[in-house]
Amino acid sequence: VIVWDVSTGQALLAIRSTEPGADYCLALSPDGRFAASTHGVYRTSDAGILLKPHLTYGVVYGVAISGDGRHVATVTDRGWVILWDVGHRRLVEAVHLPNTHQICVSLSPDGKWLATGEDEGRVRLWSASPLREVAILGRHTARVKSVAFAPDGLEVASAGDDRMIALW
Repeated sequence: VIVWDVSTGQALLAIRSTEPGADYCLALSPDGRFAASTHGVYRTSDAGILLKPHLTYGVVYGVAISGDGRHVATVTDRGWVILWDVGHRRLVEAVHLPNTHQICVSLSPDGKWLATGEDEGRVRLWSASPLREVAILGRHTARVKSVAFAPDGLEVASAGDDRMIALW
């Protein structure tokens, strides 16, 4: 993971994980103080580790940071949806969906909702507190690669390998 100064094009910080495997996702906190990726949550000031995902949950394929920068949501290839508290450096809650491969996640601007996308094509809506599935918003005919909340938090867009963009 490299943090860049966009005005100069210079790399400010390179974060190299000691864990094997690629980084599949990346999110930067709104204040720029930390970055979250497949292998953990790092301070952008010195690359110090704040949180490290538990490998028992599987490989992190999707990551999102709340608008206030307090929480990180991750999803894994083993069907886990996980909410982390960055300030307290702890897991808040984890929910397992057997027989699913979670690919992507988005947090609503107010941090109250999550949207996830799966290998099997489902787009799910979640309550963040408590972490629980509220609804299946819809389904693509192939893997969902990306989900995103609208700025007002009232709609979710999804895109998938079926070459469709859907608005929920």
